[in-house]
Amino acid sequence: MINLGKILLLGVLVVGCTDDDSGGGDPSPEPEDEIVTQLRELGSDFMNLKFGQEEVAPGLIKLRATSKSDVTAASCLEVGNVLTPACHNGGDFGFGSCVQSVFFFAHETPRCAVRLSMWNEGKNAASVYAFDLDGTASEDAAENCGNGIVDDGEVCDDGNNDNWDGCDSHCFQEPFSGCEQLIQDRFEEANIATIDKDGWDGPLSHAMVQASSAKQPMDATLCDAAWNVANATCVELNELMPFIGGCWVDRTFAEETCSLRMNVNFSDLSPETGVYSVSLSGILAITLD
Repeated sequence: MINLGKILLLGVLVVGCTDDDSGGGDPSPEPEDEIVTQLRELGSDFMNLKFGQEEVAPGLIKLRATSKSDVTAASCLEVGNVLTPACHNGGDFGFGSCVQSVFFFAHETPRCAVRLSMWNEGKNAASVYAFDLDGTASEDAAENCGNGIVDDGEVCDDGNNDNWDGCDSHCFQEPFSGCEQLIQDRFEEANIATIDKDGWDGPLSHAMVQASSAKQPMDATLCDAAWNVANATCVELNELMPFIGGCWVDRTFAEETCSLRMNVNFSDLSPETGVYSVSLSGILAITLD
């Protein structure tokens, strides 16, 4: 899961549009659809939305974009304002939609995470279009704990001053290493699948994905069992991590493939905890076949 303490939230926009309110080596992109075309046209003044799209998990579409100007809290809020008309065209989705844009610092680099979510009343999960705009990295490197170098007196240094991510704010090892480890342990114990804690692809706009093979032939019954394990893991995450304010799981079974989406909302905590409020929920998308 995304290391939350790396994120200092500076600006948030959530715009409801109805009453219901990168890198190299990517596979060949899917043909561009109408929503992506609208995003490209609406955002042409401040970003280059690169051609194509990639469905990295069922219903989770990754877009690639670069900013034409500095990425700031104000410009990130403007992204949400400008892109809002795109979600009026829901097409077959149509039940409800919204644009979310959040500005935060991660590894000293300003970043604007953008997500267009579209719900369908007859489906368990939303279709999500997500991309990030990266700003210019800070020239001032962090000192001592949090600089990514294990200095004298430090047991670990993961490049931040977070708690609850395996290396705490004083650079001492934590016994609990995060959401990924817990997910791996619980699916292994249930003999359903190996959800490798180091095998996640992301983050992208607070979304991470992983495709795994089930340990048994995948059918609707096993998908239900996987959904139960994911829900139990959500409960445990709520108990273990005080910055998690809510967690729920969507599932879809089709063509011998089980798609799970763990949605995590985050609570407001004081800066002293090393974790800051984030309104853009986290997505952990797991595909089992």
